[in-house]
Amino acid sequence: MIEKITEKQRKLLFVLAKQRGMDSELLHNYIEVETGKQSITELTKEEAKRLLNGLQEKKQTGKGRITEKQLNYIKGLIQNLGWEEKALNQFIEKQYGISNVNWLSSKEAAKLIEGLKSIWEKDKRG
Repeated sequence: MIEKITEKQRKLLFVLAKQRGMDSELLHNYIEVETGKQSITELTKEEAKRLLNGLQEKKQTGKGRITEKQLNYIKGLIQNLGWEEKALNQFIEKQYGISNVNWLSSKEAAKLIEGLKSIWEKDKRG
């Protein structure tokens, strides 16, 4: 039998997401990107554990390079914006002179996230 997400796991997902500046919509996008599920209640205990580990993870893809967490966050933001990866890479090329998101430093990725968040906020306000 597949065990469903526990209430403790559900609450922890929201706490960790909030600590990382993710609102409910971004958290749901992160969940959908990682699991293909649109609702937290659909998650299994194992999927929740994987998501929690991802939110807690501080591991980097290389010293000073963009982290896995930053990459996933950026993916959620571009999904919200309705951008394709090509549009993201063009934006990064223009802003940083780098042609691929995976080549950003963690500092550049942090700036990119803030920039995408403000673009998204402006889009939401119309």
